[in-house]
Amino acid sequence: MLLINELNRLYQESPRLVLQGWNEKQHKAFSVELDIRDKTIERVVGLEENVFAQLLWRSGIYPVDHGARYADLERYLKQKTLQPRGIAIDTNIILSRFLRNFLKQKFQAIQDQLRAIVVVPQASSHEFHYKAGFSWSKDGTSLQKFLKFIKSKPELSKLITDSTTADTIKSRLRRVKSFAGRLGIKGQLELRGLQQEFPVILVKSPHFYYSSVVKLDQNVDAIFDSLIRIEIDQINTFTNMELLFLTADKDQHEAAVTEGIHCRYIKPPVKWTELAENARLNISLENIAQLIFELLFFSPYLTLKTEAVEAYYAFFWYNKQSGENLQTKIKKVLADGTVEFLQMH
Repeated sequence: MLLINELNRLYQESPRLVLQGWNEKQHKAFSVELDIRDKTIERVVGLEENVFAQLLWRSGIYPVDHGARYADLERYLKQKTLQPRGIAIDTNIILSRFLRNFLKQKFQAIQDQLRAIVVVPQASSHEFHYKAGFSWSKDGTSLQKFLKFIKSKPELSKLITDSTTADTIKSRLRRVKSFAGRLGIKGQLELRGLQQEFPVILVKSPHFYYSSVVKLDQNVDAIFDSLIRIEIDQINTFTNMELLFLTADKDQHEAAVTEGIHCRYIKPPVKWTELAENARLNISLENIAQLIFELLFFSPYLTLKTEAVEAYYAFFWYNKQSGENLQTKIKKVLADGTVEFLQMH
């Protein structure tokens, strides 16, 4: 069953939905209360305003261009030119789903209107691969905090580790993806989605593979940022493509402009409550399904509650196979211990 079909079934039983999970960065639980029928977000606890605003932005609930003017970007993507035109995207643009949401909201027919090729630096792919290797074995503090949290929640232990024995839970949880690892896998899935939906060129520059560069406790993000700019500069130097680089990182934007790269800064949202009060949020079953999917990467688990049912979901669990990630396979455990599986796509 697809996640959106599961959500539609829950909606038929009750329009009110409560999402609960774990804020790994803050080491605390969070909850989000929605009314799907009224298209409102009733209450958010345990998530900082900017964090939740960006989760809404990724899911398509937060309008992609609210508070920013992107008419120039729309013209750039639609305008016919004799010179080949490309839109290069930073790692954060891939993760934020900005371009996918922008094209979806602004273009009626991608194949007829999009005049630019999407260019993805291979360094972004390498960065996702590097981060995908991170598990809780590399983050002892987060592991201990989460272990303490799930100590009295056997349903979560079964969901993620398939065990209720303390030593086994700890041992198996160490092999489950941490927040960084989940982001790495999310990036890989988003990149595949871009390749399936739009004309995409994955740059293959002759620089050293990331493992030859990222060895010590360095500022890894800065290293990958530098490699991304090098690859974009190579395209500018060795091709006749007109290229616009999009990034949601101010430091990356400043560095790119300094190096002579045509760059556009995409400002992530920091507040969502004002839009909610003015009914400006795009709340639909499809977008809520995407929000749930985003939360399954933000949090190691998610509880979905309605007036009639309570179930527990995870995208990552002990012994999950990499191919199951590509299938967007989601594990579900009911209150009685029954295990089921869903897919996002």
